[in-house]
Amino acid sequence: MDFAVSPEIHELEARARAFARDVLAPQANELDRTGEGMERQLGAVHEAGLLGLLIERESGGLGTDPQLFVRVISALASGCPSTALCVCLHAASAATILIAAGPAQRQRVAQAVTREGAICAVAVSEPRTGANPNAPETTATRDGDQYVLTGTKSFVTNARWAAFVMAVARHDDQPGTSSFLIEPAAASGFGVCRDWAGFGMRATGSDQVVLDHCRVPREAVLGEPGKSAQATRRRGPVIPLGQAAVSIGAAQSALNRLAELDLTRSGQPGTAALREARGLLAGARALLDRAAWLTAAWPAELGRAVAEAKLVADTSAIRIADLAHEHALAAGIVADPTLDRLRRDARAGGVMTMNAEICRDHIARSLLGLGE
Repeated sequence: MDFAVSPEIHELEARARAFARDVLAPQANELDRTGEGMERQLGAVHEAGLLGLLIERESGGLGTDPQLFVRVISALASGCPSTALCVCLHAASAATILIAAGPAQRQRVAQAVTREGAICAVAVSEPRTGANPNAPETTATRDGDQYVLTGTKSFVTNARWAAFVMAVARHDDQPGTSSFLIEPAAASGFGVCRDWAGFGMRATGSDQVVLDHCRVPREAVLGEPGKSAQATRRRGPVIPLGQAAVSIGAAQSALNRLAELDLTRSGQPGTAALREARGLLAGARALLDRAAWLTAAWPAELGRAVAEAKLVADTSAIRIADLAHEHALAAGIVADPTLDRLRRDARAGGVMTMNAEICRDHIARSLLGLGE
């Protein structure tokens, strides 16, 4: 198995890392403190040419494969995990929309993202049914040439500033669920409750969305009516891979701080804590590279590989942030806003979507031959 990193990956990763260091990192603590300013950050990402990661090159995007995608996301997260998570979920949302959209919709969305910096979001999770796209309580009622959407969606990252939102709803007159493309600026009955107050990733705007008899045209249906799960499956495991990449970026930032503190305390680099942190990060990176590389082949063990990469990335980020925090306390530093933020962001990453419990279940079922 060879998942060596190509020169193209090195170049774009280096560009993203420099952008994260120079543009994202100086604003990260303020974004965390206020929960505001993400639109400005995403505008800067667009100006840097990093917003169209998963959009094909012929449509104006970067056309990155999964391996390059996770490298760029982790590089951005080394400067600001919140911004990286927003970019990750925007990219996955845009890719899902473009997979299912018709030619006219595809061209319009791709151009808006790549030329204007438009942001995309996916609204799947609900308060009572979770993130299962096959069991939404949100309904879609046909009314002439329109559909009327009614329901509530939870944890819709980018909801406040999204130009396009893909929402999943069940039909009240036929089996199955459909995905609908909503343009909030033009849709009546689309509301965002600015209620996000997470203990980590505070600037992501992962708010609740209320669809109060939200009207969309019949053409807003993405793909074949009643078969929304098809687009989600075709997208692949981009979201958990991207979330693992965010954790690795946060871990890298915590490791950098640990190295500074380690040298200050000991007068020489390479103490046991620093060696442990470097080993954890190297292992997490290797597992993520492997899972991203396997995505293209889609082998039977892909689900387990993604679960392993996500679990190890999350737990490593938490451990490295804690090691840095312990070193800060030992050095007499009681308040360190950057480390405080990274410890919270690392823990937030561990409870997202494919959380530790789900990852362990995937791994155990695969090892026991019970399927995934």
